[in-house]
Amino acid sequence: MRFSRLLLSSIVRPGTARAAALVILVAGVLSAPISAKAAGSPCTASSTVNVNTSLGCNNPLGQTGLPVTGWFTVSGLLPPYGSAMWMALVPAAGTDTGTDPMDAIAGTYTLTASSCTVSGFPASSTYTVTGHASSGLIYTNGTPSLTSCSYSLAFSGTLPVPTLAVEVFVQVNGSWDYSATVQTVSQAAVLPAMANGAYGGYVTAATIQNVGAAPAIIRIAYFNQNGAPVGAGDAIDSLPVNAGWTVRQDNGHSFPSSGGDAAQAGSAIVYSSQPIASFVNEFPPGSVGDATSYSGVQVPTGVGTTLYAPTIVNNAYGGYTTGIGLLNQGSSSTDVTITYRDGSGAVTKTQNVAGLAAHAYHALYSGDAVLGLPGGFAGTATITSSAGQPLGAIVNETGPGGQFSSYDAVPSGSSLLDVPVALNNAFGGYYTGMGIQNTSTSPGAVSVTYYDASGTATAKSFSIAANGSLGVYQGSATDGPAVGAYTAVIQSSTVSLAAIVNEVASSTTSAKQSTSYNTFSAGSAALNLPLVENGGSDPWNTGEGIMNTGTSSATVQVSYYDSATGAAIGSAQVLTLAHHAFWGLYQPTGGLPSGARATAVVTTSSGGQVAVICNESSSTTFMSYDGQ
Repeated sequence: MRFSRLLLSSIVRPGTARAAALVILVAGVLSAPISAKAAGSPCTASSTVNVNTSLGCNNPLGQTGLPVTGWFTVSGLLPPYGSAMWMALVPAAGTDTGTDPMDAIAGTYTLTASSCTVSGFPASSTYTVTGHASSGLIYTNGTPSLTSCSYSLAFSGTLPVPTLAVEVFVQVNGSWDYSATVQTVSQAAVLPAMANGAYGGYVTAATIQNVGAAPAIIRIAYFNQNGAPVGAGDAIDSLPVNAGWTVRQDNGHSFPSSGGDAAQAGSAIVYSSQPIASFVNEFPPGSVGDATSYSGVQVPTGVGTTLYAPTIVNNAYGGYTTGIGLLNQGSSSTDVTITYRDGSGAVTKTQNVAGLAAHAYHALYSGDAVLGLPGGFAGTATITSSAGQPLGAIVNETGPGGQFSSYDAVPSGSSLLDVPVALNNAFGGYYTGMGIQNTSTSPGAVSVTYYDASGTATAKSFSIAANGSLGVYQGSATDGPAVGAYTAVIQSSTVSLAAIVNEVASSTTSAKQSTSYNTFSAGSAALNLPLVENGGSDPWNTGEGIMNTGTSSATVQVSYYDSATGAAIGSAQVLTLAHHAFWGLYQPTGGLPSGARATAVVTTSSGGQVAVICNESSSTTFMSYDGQ
């Protein structure tokens, strides 16, 4: 499969004092509502309240300025003449089932009404919630009934909890006649490059796993290339714990299926009431040829005002070229600077993107004649936001045999990086190569230490220039280990590093397959895989590359769960791994029933830590994503 310049560039597009924002829109803007509670008389008998929270107002680390959007519709005489209506944040939906708002969070709110169906409703009010009480907006015209309004709510104060809800209160003659509560959902991940038949037929599919402790409310909001919302979005109101949800972007809810590349591609943001793991598959036209996957860019840990892309190439290594899919994850526009450096750390080119709108993404093609990277360029990119807005990005790589692979740009370097899979002619001809970037302004020494299944080490040493980069190929007689399958640790005592791994599959034809994954800056006691399969409907088999990143041996267990129900299925796999040892767990011998489509959770014994990647493979595709 050939990749044209246009195709490649298009595919890659991609408690303290706080402030929170809420926007409640007119009915019919978004998808089906989440149920809200109503109580008291006479309102429950004559009114209908629906609130759709497709977006979230804050996330677990307290980022601010993330809007809640949805709609609030009232039929009948609500609010009645002389009533006071106000809105407030509460710790979580359902914590107060009565009509008296005893859980309202103290602070200063500004509630603004617009597009109301009656006159006499005040345009705005600033009020202070103290002791769970406030005057709010006073409705003084009782002749017509108020059937709908658009509202915005701004909050200034201290948020004592990471997950909030919004409650709407109506008080009539000093009595609480109505209270409606709705769960907010936090921005959990950004997906910079999404498509519905764009660029000759490319289609993406997002897969999301609920890794929380309760059923998840999840919304996917889509944005076009100018950052404007597009489509109805996708929604699920109760994804069971450990269950997975796959959403193809050709389902009619995202980008239109016609109108050209500018209309049929964009980005997406995933909002959830529970923690999630996610990744995206990118399929070629007709699903013919190699496909690729990238891990969902987690918010806030995967975004940043500076991003590092460890491997950027222009017709290098026999014909590989990259492109960056850049997304402004922030709430306002920003200028972006991309600095390209060669392996010595010298600046080769600087590129500027002016006024990148909130939620918009931009294609940066490494082979662009206007950019002018020299042929054969192999280096890195550093991406910086001028206005303090967080960025997310993926990098797509294509090769001379139709290879197609992707990785996430990362917001910081680390002195130690774990590599779950490093291969030298393993499993019938698979090889890996590492792209290592020095994110520091001084030179340093780098070690790459390989570990086999028993934890036996083979160490290699390198020098890296200030702001420079290294390519370390595991098939090299000098840089790599002996033939076999390994993990690796990339480490420096003097500089910070970012790194990715490219993996090339064996092939006896001109059609080739490759994949990429991000290294891990730290291990985790548990990691989640949103999709594993044993000859599933897609149809793929999956394999996990598991590394014990802890300081001693650990017992590692891989448990499988039905994608639809979250119920345990198959046979859990258990193995005791030595320090840094490699475990390759592959289907159909990995414990999943034949034909199963599932999620997986990888856990360790007390004190253990792991890093895990998942490979998805068929006769024509080879894809990878990181456990989250």
